[in-house]
Parts: sequence; C-alpha cells; structure tokens
Amino acid sequence: MAASERPDLKYRVTILNSPAVNAFALPTGQLSTLAAGWAYVCGERLDSGALVCGGTFSAPEPPVVDLHDVGVGSRFACGLDAGGEIYCFDADRAVPRPTGSFSAIGVGDGTACAVRADDASLTCFTETDDGAESLAQTPTGRFLSVAVAAAHACAIREDQSVVCWGSDTYGRLGVPPT
Repeated sequence: MAASERPDLKYRVTILNSPAVNAFALPTGQLSTLAAGWAYVCGERLDSGALVCGGTFSAPEPPVVDLHDVGVGSRFACGLDAGGEIYCFDADRAVPRPTGSFSAIGVGDGTACAVRADDASLTCFTETDDGAESLAQTPTGRFLSVAVAAAHACAIREDQSVVCWGSDTYGRLGVPPT
C-alpha cells in the first residue's frame, strides 16, 4: 500500500549513522513519501511538503516547485508538478524532458517514462541524447502507470493488464530470451 493511500498515517525515517552501515544521509524529520534510486533517496517532508534528497554521493538539488509522483533513478530524479509538467534534476547537469502534461512517471537507470495526461500514451526519454536503446520500443495504448528499471520497464494498461518491454536477457518479460 502506498503512503498516499493512507494520509492519516505519519512516517518517520531513522537514519543510521555508522561507518559499518552503508546508510543514506537524509535530513531528519517525518516524510510522507519516499523514492529510492541507486545512490540517493528523495522524500517529501510531512511538515512543509518540501522535497528533500540525500544519499551516498552528491544528491541532486530538487527544483523549488511542489512535486508529486517523484521517481528516483541511478543518476537523476523526476517528478510532476500540480499541472502535470515534468521536472527532472541531477546532481551534475540538466536533464532534458518532454513537454506537455503527464499523469504518472517512472525513473530508472538513465531513462524515464511517463504517461501523457491527454491521451494516456507512454513517452520515454533519457538523461542524455545517447539514449537507452532497449526502451526504444515503447508499447502503444492507454496506460495508468509506469515503472522503469535499469534495462526494462513495465506499465499498467487502462484494462489493468501489465505490459513489459526492454532487455529480456534472462527471459523474465514473458518471452524466451533471443
């Protein structure tokens, strides 16, 4: 169950500060949401609604805009503002992003995919122009949500069925590896 499904519950994050534990260095406080990537974590503070990030490397500085549906990948993070516009941020550089209004976003290893608000179609984009070729074959149709990993992605269609695409090295996407 997602934290947003139970707004009456409050969550507290305890940070382990020990050289024996590889812990993320998040600000203390109560968080209402949390998204983790490879090297950092971002969460929304319960008291202010501010998005805060921290991690084992230099965490990205979130934009000064209220974001929801935040996804964190290995090198960058993205979220949607109240109007559905995508904002992406990285510790080192600006991340190109598609324009328009979106209803959901998923972020993986250098690639993000989002559901367009107007027609519920999927669009995927990369943090750089060199792209993730394994996610280039984005499925068509109408979608509710999307999740992105290192070399594959899955989305829930409006009829609640799931479709996955991308690298199928180990035959886990429902078809034998080629």
